[in-house]
Amino acid sequence: MTPRTESHEKPNAEIKPDLPNQRVLPSPHVRGRRSRVLEYIAQSFSSAVVNSLDSPEVNATVTNKEHIRVSWRREGPWNNARTFYVDFEAGGERPTGSPCTGQLIPCNTDVCTLNSKERCPAFGLCRDVTVVVRGQGYDSEGVSVRTDGYIPAFVSVDSNHGTLNVSWFGPPANGDGDCYGGSVLTVFTPWTEYSAAFPGTLSRYEHTQALTACDVGRVTASLRSSDLMGNGGEVTDSTEYLGENASPVVGDLKSTPEHRGVFVQWELLGKCSRVKSFHLAWTPPDAGGEVKVSDTFANITGLSPCQQYLLRVQPLEGLEALGGQESEILFTESEVPEAPTNVTVLTVDGMPDRLKVTWMQPPSPGPLCPITNNIISWSRVDTGGSAGEVEIAAGWTHVITGLDPCAQYRVAVRAITEEGYGDQTEDSGITGMIVPQASDNVTVVTVDDMPDRLKVTWMQPPSPGPLCPITNNIISWSRVDTGGSAGEVEIAAGWTHVITGLDPCAQYRVAVRAVNKEGHGDQTEDTGNTGMIAPQAPSSITVLMVENEPNHLGVTWTQPAPPGPVCPITNNSVRWFQNETGETVGQVEIIASTAYFITGLKAYTNYTIYVASKTEGGFSPERSAYNTTDQDVPGPPIISSLDVVTPSSLLVTWERPPQPNGIITRYKTEWRYENQNYSAYVNGNESNYEITGLTACVFHEISVMAETIKGFGVRSCDNTSMAVVPEAPGQVDAVMVANMSDQLWVTWSQPDPYGNCTIINNKVTWIWQNQGEDKQNDATIPSASNYTISGLKPYTMYTVCVAAETEGGFGPHGECDNVYTEEDTPGPPEVTDIVQSSNGIYLAWQTPDEPNGIILRYNLSWINMGEGSDNGSVILPADQTSYEITGLQSGSVYCVLILAKTSAGWGTVSEEKISTKEVTTWIYFLPGVVLAVPLIAMLAMFVMRRMRRNTSYYDFSFNNEGFILDKGSTDDNQAMEGEDSQERYSAVDHDDSTVSEFGPERNVISSNNVSGESGDVLQVEVEESDTTDRHNEAENDHTSFGEDHEEVTAASVSSSEGSILSTKNVSRESGGEDEQYYY
Repeated sequence: MTPRTESHEKPNAEIKPDLPNQRVLPSPHVRGRRSRVLEYIAQSFSSAVVNSLDSPEVNATVTNKEHIRVSWRREGPWNNARTFYVDFEAGGERPTGSPCTGQLIPCNTDVCTLNSKERCPAFGLCRDVTVVVRGQGYDSEGVSVRTDGYIPAFVSVDSNHGTLNVSWFGPPANGDGDCYGGSVLTVFTPWTEYSAAFPGTLSRYEHTQALTACDVGRVTASLRSSDLMGNGGEVTDSTEYLGENASPVVGDLKSTPEHRGVFVQWELLGKCSRVKSFHLAWTPPDAGGEVKVSDTFANITGLSPCQQYLLRVQPLEGLEALGGQESEILFTESEVPEAPTNVTVLTVDGMPDRLKVTWMQPPSPGPLCPITNNIISWSRVDTGGSAGEVEIAAGWTHVITGLDPCAQYRVAVRAITEEGYGDQTEDSGITGMIVPQASDNVTVVTVDDMPDRLKVTWMQPPSPGPLCPITNNIISWSRVDTGGSAGEVEIAAGWTHVITGLDPCAQYRVAVRAVNKEGHGDQTEDTGNTGMIAPQAPSSITVLMVENEPNHLGVTWTQPAPPGPVCPITNNSVRWFQNETGETVGQVEIIASTAYFITGLKAYTNYTIYVASKTEGGFSPERSAYNTTDQDVPGPPIISSLDVVTPSSLLVTWERPPQPNGIITRYKTEWRYENQNYSAYVNGNESNYEITGLTACVFHEISVMAETIKGFGVRSCDNTSMAVVPEAPGQVDAVMVANMSDQLWVTWSQPDPYGNCTIINNKVTWIWQNQGEDKQNDATIPSASNYTISGLKPYTMYTVCVAAETEGGFGPHGECDNVYTEEDTPGPPEVTDIVQSSNGIYLAWQTPDEPNGIILRYNLSWINMGEGSDNGSVILPADQTSYEITGLQSGSVYCVLILAKTSAGWGTVSEEKISTKEVTTWIYFLPGVVLAVPLIAMLAMFVMRRMRRNTSYYDFSFNNEGFILDKGSTDDNQAMEGEDSQERYSAVDHDDSTVSEFGPERNVISSNNVSGESGDVLQVEVEESDTTDRHNEAENDHTSFGEDHEEVTAASVSSSEGSILSTKNVSRESGGEDEQYYY
């Protein structure tokens, strides 16, 4: 008898025959859950009794599975209480859905009780309840109690004509099982016992098992159940089994065949003790037999080989059969067959890859050992080795397939029984010719940078045989999306080919076939995509302003058609270009779309939006549209200047906000000073506003705001002290400083400052002309009313101006004063032209660069550097700037001095050294005097020596206007003297070589005659004369000038034949404003 378990939902239990009254424990999973629940119950139980010195004792226990009995003592804080309230509250992990609170309980006894069943509805199975007792102002601590879990209330048993059915109900189908812990089912029969555990929470359980003859009598089912808190219960039910449809008590019959026998064993089910022996019988009758055994196994011998037997096992109770019998079919050992005969291998017409094999089957080794199969094996004769093998059902013919064409094969056939296969018989045959196999590894790849081409490669199949070589390949192709043939080409046998003229961005199916003389083989296909190309540009670009979103623009477009089926539009590029700056300010690549929302833009700014579409082949050309963002409140204007217009008004000038963010409608100017606020509005086209009624030198705060249609923007702030420049000082007066030609004394009256301003400084400015160009200098001094200007140029007209400075800066200078500085001695005249002749010198000069006053006259003096007596001077009027000196010696060097005079005296000397030209002297000889030459030479030498001995050295001193002979000279000869009151002029008469001196009336004072006779060497000597009086007069004149004088002295010179012999005592001294020259 085999127990079986069934349920309405799923198998949950395993039925195990066991000893009587043996209990099957729950699975480890159930035990784990139960242990945790028991631990929880123990904790709950420990908390179900509250008893301490301070708190009354409260007990709570479960009654009737879903109710709670509460008891407490009137002690402690409840000692005098006569009325109590009991609350059954929902709590814990599984709170009750039927709490019951506020139950009034009168109680005068020492121990008070309440059963919830009397007052409250059931709390439900496996539900947590917190019990609180309240009385006389004291509430007990909550006592947590969990009601009992679900336990089946009954079990149903039915024999059902040989099949035992046991069923019971599980917990309600509420999803949590009401803490049902499972059940253990035990089935008792008169001779056996079966047990099985049923965990889980099914709503209905069913157990089914077959009954055997050993189960005849009373059958009882005992169901022991428990909840997860450890509560248990047991229910039973019984039925009477009369033995109808009893199942056999023998099972698991097994046999082990041998050559001439068989070993048999079986199992007695349920340990049915009524079975005492077993009757075994086997057929067929011609080889059958029987035997009786007491064990559950037997070894049957003497059987025929290769024979089928039916074995039956019948349990016996004494001599009578007990229950049904168990049977099994078995075979004795088999033998291998003999080799087949008449093996023949034939070519199959029209099928060159096949060979047909026929043979004659050998006889079977025995009646029950038929030949079940044949093994056909074959191999190439030329290559050797095994080529293939197949096992087929026993027959007499077979067609071998998959062979190489044009090849000879050796074929062998063997017969097979269950014991194995016998020996083989061979024959050989030749396959026919076939077309090649399909090409292998066909690969289609894209050709780089050639989107209209595909490259096809393949592996050529092997030749069908040595007589069937592959000569060509056929390549054909077609579009996958449109179908149909697109092209085909046959090429010489190879492994690669490039297909041209295809559509870009398309998928093609390419087939390759190998060709030999028999024809072409099957094709092998692959697909490939042609190269990707970029799409056309998108169209219908529209840029939309987003109202009240000044930094946003929306852009929409129409996507172009993909350039091919495998080139979908994958992305779009959106680029925005600020038209004002000419710069790209943003770009983004997005997943293919037809709209994009651009953020982060400038308000009221014109943008051009460029959109391009993208495939895997690249980006399309861009298409664009433009629009302007919405207006926003403007940024702050730039206050460019705060200019004081009048002492009480200020001109505020500003520049348009760098970020106007729209059309500026107006500006608001605000000013604050001394805790007073003011404002004014101007049109948006204005850029300044004049604030009036202000106080000078008071701190003012200024702010300017711009406004668009969106409102006023941010303030631009500045401040000013309203510092105002003062008016010009008055009564400016500049005068000379006596004896100070480089100074001026300036005085003025200070102006009154405006408002709270103060005069801080004054600036004195003086302007003059230098070589036709205006020059200017100034000095800033602390506030005063006078100033001395120094470092000026003598006798120069200066324009002197004075300005005053307050906190606002310098004011105007007002009226200026013009004044000359005192005169001073002039600078040297500048010689501009010199013309030399043999007996004269022409000079031209310019007025001194620094006249330092009004030029009154010039003094022109000269002296022969080689002969001191050859000298002269002349006083010239101020308007004469050229003079020709005549009567000079030829070939001589003259020192020429020029100086000018102002009312301050004579100035600096301008000195020039000038040579007269050489004159050729011709010596004439009278007839007949040639022999006198030596005598004349000797006479000349004598005269020269005489002259050297008698020549005097002269020191000439220039005192203001004339040459004066020094007192220390060896000769008394004196030069001309001159005075301011009486001027003398010297002239040279070049015609008669006479040097004359003239007084004011140009009377001749003295002269030196120079003469020569024909044929003689001409020589000039200075005649000595008595000039003592003139010398004294000159000396007196020299003294009359005091410190304000200049003196020029010519070096002592001696001449012979017109040559300068020596010069000495050359120096220059300066004392005060006078200068002296010594030669």
